Amino acid sequence: MRFAIALALGLMPLAAVADSASDKDYLTTWLQDSLSGAGRVVTIEGFEGALSTQSSLSQLTIADAQGVWLTLKDVKLDW
Repeated sequence: MRFAIALALGLMPLAAVADSASDKDYLTTWLQDSLSGAGRVVTIEGFEGALSTQSSLSQLTIADAQGVWLTLKDVKLDW
């Protein structure tokens, strides 16, 4: 458990310096996978920024087997 936390914290600065579109796509995919779970699908569109600074999303949706039950648009995250 401590190793996983240390690894996650160690990789966080790498996300902050990611500038290319492919790096952001990887980060978006990682966030979606991390937030999704059994019976829940999280979709993120238009993610910009990094996890250690101010970030924004054009849209975030959370869905289950019955459909989308939460939609957030033009979200700004100030970490």
